[in-house]
Amino acid sequence: MALKRYSVVWTDEAIRNKNNIAEYLIENWSERELRNFYRELDRRILLISHKPELYQLVEGTDFTRRSVLNKHTIIFYEFRNEVVEILYLFNTRRDPASLDL
Repeated sequence: MALKRYSVVWTDEAIRNKNNIAEYLIENWSERELRNFYRELDRRILLISHKPELYQLVEGTDFTRRSVLNKHTIIFYEFRNEVVEILYLFNTRRDPASLDL
């Protein structure tokens, strides 16, 4: 039996975060690192689309969940009405207080 796959939508903020990470990787690392990031991100988003309740709820929220993609990136998303909304890709090198959920 196939797993159900929920729709995934990205906020404008999450798209900006993804683009900023990509620019950083191109400027400071390599195309290889950029490809690895996108591959890792695509796999995680696919997993979230199949099992959106797999990752823990953010304390103090009813719907926001977080998934640690790697040591530098955390994905914040919400699952409501059978839709996964990617809210933010957080760079862990930044001050957590700058994150407004």
